[in-house]
Amino acid sequence: MTKSIHKNSLSHSALLVAVFILLFPHHSQADAINPLFNLFTPDTVVPASILTVLIIFVEALLLWKWVKPVSFLSSLWRATIINIISSAAGSITAWIFFKEQMIWGMMGLYIPMFFLTMTTETPALKFLYRKEAFDWKRTIKVSFGLNIISYLFVFTSQFGLIFAYLVYAGFADNYSIKNWTDVSLLKEETGYIYTIERLPSTNSLAKHIVKKYDVANSSWETIDPGFQNDGNDLKRWDVQSNILAYIRWIGTQKSKTGVAPYFSLTVLDEGTLSTIIKMKGSFADVRVSPDLSKLAVLETTTQNIYVPKDNESHFRLGEACALNIYDLKSGALINTASRFSLNEGLAWTNDSKNIIFSSLRNETLMQIQEDKSTTHFYGRSHAEPGQFPIDLFIFNLETSNVESLVEGFMPTVIPSSNELTFLRESGFYKREIWKMDIEKRTPSLVIKGSRDQYAISPSGKRYLIQVPHKQILGDNYFLVVVDPNDNARKYIIDPSYRYYDFRWIQ
Repeated sequence: MTKSIHKNSLSHSALLVAVFILLFPHHSQADAINPLFNLFTPDTVVPASILTVLIIFVEALLLWKWVKPVSFLSSLWRATIINIISSAAGSITAWIFFKEQMIWGMMGLYIPMFFLTMTTETPALKFLYRKEAFDWKRTIKVSFGLNIISYLFVFTSQFGLIFAYLVYAGFADNYSIKNWTDVSLLKEETGYIYTIERLPSTNSLAKHIVKKYDVANSSWETIDPGFQNDGNDLKRWDVQSNILAYIRWIGTQKSKTGVAPYFSLTVLDEGTLSTIIKMKGSFADVRVSPDLSKLAVLETTTQNIYVPKDNESHFRLGEACALNIYDLKSGALINTASRFSLNEGLAWTNDSKNIIFSSLRNETLMQIQEDKSTTHFYGRSHAEPGQFPIDLFIFNLETSNVESLVEGFMPTVIPSSNELTFLRESGFYKREIWKMDIEKRTPSLVIKGSRDQYAISPSGKRYLIQVPHKQILGDNYFLVVVDPNDNARKYIIDPSYRYYDFRWIQ
């Protein structure tokens, strides 16, 4: 990252920060078009603000040393003023000419931004130092020197910060490994934890294995189903008792809107690894019923639901899918839900008579076809709170009735009770785990700040979540058992988990 981008897109005055956050609190955290607003995402506001202050401080020191007898305080407020001017000019320019780009896509613009900074700061310097009799030659020389040194400072400080963070991250991850060791969390717990691991490969074929953790005996077992996936990860999978079902990519096929991915759905007997059924289609997700007689399968009808955001961009709300129920042994279609589903999780009720799925509350949005008239898209997190609510619905196989349950997505039913757990949006890219009795329908908050994927022990007393490593080199997670009633208690099942999908079954 360069000083020009920082000054014109990241470096803003405290006044501008306060004004935009107070006047536009949602957009200041969610609008990725505008680099001014993009600064204020929760992950970048602190380091960007610190760097802004440091840049102003460095330039104030330089002005203090170069221009005598001006005091340091006077140099400091003048450095602040020129940074406000150049930052505002850079942000307005980026908004007008490069509004379709994320801030990270603007990093190649450092040369034009440098000249823009010189163009705006040089007259400002001449005006601010008019009493010191600055002529244009001296002003240009000072302005050029300030910017060159600030560039070097930004580059070196960033590398220093990155190195410092990597050192901190290593210590933090090691601290987690040493301290998240409360194995008593698994006392009296049963069942098996399943994960999928992709093995390193020297060719284009990615080999996947199933890892099975025996909770009672604290031991891992590896199962090799023999499937490969032509360089791609498995799309979705599920396991129930001795039945393993998985979806893998096999190619593409023509669709109403162009070319769409094509998948195979395979159901295996885990013990013998023999194939029970195998089907091909536009499969998105699968769940095996608790009585091992049925498959709930999401089949994509629209890869992306696009809703206009403005004249130049769209919201991308997810996949629209048909929810089909198949006989597990024969593969025959049993039933189809009357409402389209999002690809946001499935859950059977314990009696295998109902399947719970998620859908946009506004059902007409689920029927919108793909619109490729623009190339600028934004996820649901960039919408106004409550603009596109998602609800959970329950599909009764005997009556074919579809009924709304509660706001949420990614459902799970606790085997030992009639309780439903699910995720809810709680802010910009923030999700929480909630719980509700299916009959009473009174939801309550369980865990704040969870990630997309979670699993629950058969007893319902323990939760399995993924916690990202602090170390940014690699895409690893801690697979952690937690007590929802005591956040201090944690036990790491796998210290270097690489994939987000896992199960905890009886």
